[in-house]
Parts: sequence; C-alpha cells; structure tokens
Amino acid sequence: MESLFGSAEIIGYHLLKAQLQLGSSIPRPKAAQWLTAFGNSPAVDDQGRVEAAWDLAELEGHLDDGARLLARLAADRALDPDPRSWAAEILSGLEGYASAGAALLLQFIDDPAPSLDSILIAVRALARIEGHGSLGVQLLTECAMDPGTEDHLRCMAADFLTELDEHRESGAALLLDLAQYGSVTAARYLSNMDEPDREDGVGLLTAFAGDSATQPDDRAWAAEALARAGYQDRAARLLTELARETPPGSHSQLAAVERLVELDAEAAAELILPVVTGRSIHPSNRLRGLRLLARSTTHQGEAARQLAGIAADTTAEESDRVDAAAELARLDGHREEAVGVLFGIARDGGAPVWDRITAASELAERREERSAELLSAFAADPTAPRNARAMAARALAKLDGHRAAGLRLLAALANDPRAGKMDRTNAATSLATLDLQRIRR
Repeated sequence: MESLFGSAEIIGYHLLKAQLQLGSSIPRPKAAQWLTAFGNSPAVDDQGRVEAAWDLAELEGHLDDGARLLARLAADRALDPDPRSWAAEILSGLEGYASAGAALLLQFIDDPAPSLDSILIAVRALARIEGHGSLGVQLLTECAMDPGTEDHLRCMAADFLTELDEHRESGAALLLDLAQYGSVTAARYLSNMDEPDREDGVGLLTAFAGDSATQPDDRAWAAEALARAGYQDRAARLLTELARETPPGSHSQLAAVERLVELDAEAAAELILPVVTGRSIHPSNRLRGLRLLARSTTHQGEAARQLAGIAADTTAEESDRVDAAAELARLDGHREEAVGVLFGIARDGGAPVWDRITAASELAERREERSAELLSAFAADPTAPRNARAMAARALAKLDGHRAAGLRLLAALANDPRAGKMDRTNAATSLATLDLQRIRR
C-alpha cells in the first residue's frame, strides 16, 4: 500500500479513494496520512486536492484535520479560483465550521482576481449558510439588478436567488424583468421553473424564437429551450421557419437545422439537401450539413456518397477528411472504407499530429485493436502537444484490453512537473472521469 499510495501522486489518490469507498480495511491513521499528503501535493490537480481534504474530514476522528486542510486550500491563491471557493463551501458545511467557511468565502468574494462567474458561485454558497445568508442574498440581488453587468451573469444571480425558498419569488421577478427586456437566458431559466413562472418563460421563448428582430442564434437557442420544456412541435415549427429565413448554408441556418434534426430528422434533411448538393457552401459547413443529412433514412445514401468523396480527397484538409471518415464509419456498409481512410491518416507522418491522433482515437472508438499501437506511441511522444497526448491516452484507456496502459500514460502526463498547470489538469480530469473512482459527489 505504501508503494501505491505513498507517492502523493494523482493515481495514488484515486486508488485510495476507491478503496475507502469500497470499505476496505485500510488503517485509518495511514489513510489520514496519505489523504493529507494528497491534499498538500502539487502533483494532484486542484479539485483532487480539495476532494482529498474533504475525504480526510469525513474520515472518523479526523474532522479537524480535514477542516484545517480545507481552510489552507481555500486561502491558497496558487490554486484555481473555483476549487478554492469549493473548499470554503465544503468547510462551511462541516459541523462547527460554518463561520470559518463563511469568512473564507467573504475573503474570496472581496478578492479582485477571480472572475465574476467564480465570485457569484461563492456568493451563492454564502447565501446558503445559516447566519450569513442575508449578505449573500443582498449581493445576488445587487448583481441581478446591475445594468452594467453582463446579461448572463445577471441571470445567473437571479436564478441562484430562486434556489432559496424565501427568495424564490423575488428571483423569478428579476428573471421576468430581464426576459421582458430581451434576455433569452432569463426566459430559459423561467421555463425550467414551476407554474406560473414556467408559463411566462414558455411564452417569452416562443416570442423570441419567432421574432425576426432577434439574433438567429438566440432564436435557435430559444426554440431548443422550448423543446426541452416539452413543446417539441412548436419548437420544430419555429426552427423550420428560421431555417427558411436564413441564408442557405450559413452558420445560422445550420444552427437551426442542427436543433431541428433532434425533433424531426426527415424535415431537417429536406431543408439541408439543396444546400449540401450546391456548390457555394463552405467546406466546413458542408460537413455540418452532411452530418445532418446522414441522420435521414431517405437521404442517407446521398450523405454517404459525399462523405466518401471528402474522406478520399487527398487535397482536402486532413481535419475535414477525418471528420468525414468518422461520420461515414457510422453508416451501414461503409465502415471498412472509412476505417481504411482513418488508418491512412493516422499513419501519415506528413499529416498534422493532431489530425493523426484524432484519426487514431476515432479508430479506437470503433474498437479497432490496431489503433492501440498508434495511440501508445502518440501518448508517449514528447514532441506532440500535451493535450493531444492526453487525448490519445484517454482513447487507449477506453479500448478493450488497454485500460491499464492508458491510465498509466494519463497519470504520467498529470504528474509531469515540466508540464503547465492546464495540461496537467486536463490529464487529471480525464483520469477522474474514466470510472477510475466511484463518483459520489
């Protein structure tokens, strides 16, 4: 166990966490020692360090130790803002530490360095702490009413108010005011609430989606929100109208049809067919259109023909060829053809490395055993971008029979002291989401 957990590296933390959740008979003093080391280790990503401190606080007899570690992390400006705020919020929920957590949240809120998004999340946590909620409510209200603040942040603040029982109505009133002045975001929040606020949201979303004065992307987003609220027929009608009003092959038209295809694949295909068979559409938009056409039973053959042409075109951008081949592989009767193209690109030393790794990852998604050797080489290649190496290692870990090798490669990237913090966090996040641990929070 010392060799597994004593290194204070990220793979050790995830293994220890899994054992604790399984109820394994690990001596509690040793578990506390290891969790403390993980919480203090710069080799573990920031979120992992906070979670290790939380695990320590929940370990029998170590509440105070975990609380002290959480407080240190919350005050550590070397950590990213969101994990710091989360550490303070967790601390405030521990028995006897509400005031200490609230004080750290206030310190965080007064810090000019974090973004307003992060600060709002901290204010939301403050508003939930008994004895400190009034200040949090005041700050959320001020943000929601501030005309100088960005629309999405004002809506976020108002929505956070609706989560508090005593302030639900005031938060909904602020959202309604924002929606009536043109905020699709506010209308979407209202549509997710109970009646009568839901009815207000649905009515406003319908108005936005059908209003030619509203930006096309906002109209499409409003219609999508209507569908999620249970008004699929209305959303489909409004998306069809929008697609017919926007320039053929434009981003706006494709954005509308991409949402329509989830509701009516054949109607979406009828709208996009004249576009993808024309000559004036941009290559990347043509690919977007062909993906939509491929969802149609009636027109799938036409989509396959054009996708095969792009995939086989050695004069086209490699990224477009990879995308076309990946889509083609999903269609009945075209897997072998598409796999051949993907292998050709993955093995082409003259192609951009990112496109080669993407091609190999697509092969792994299709359970092609031969992709394992390619992905292993890419993940270990010091000349490749680190985010691309992490992508290769993750794809390898998802391939049957190669899980352990992929996890080891991801752990090496997450623990590499020469890597930048963002690259290490990217690898660490991949580790945490590959079912290496049981997710409980």
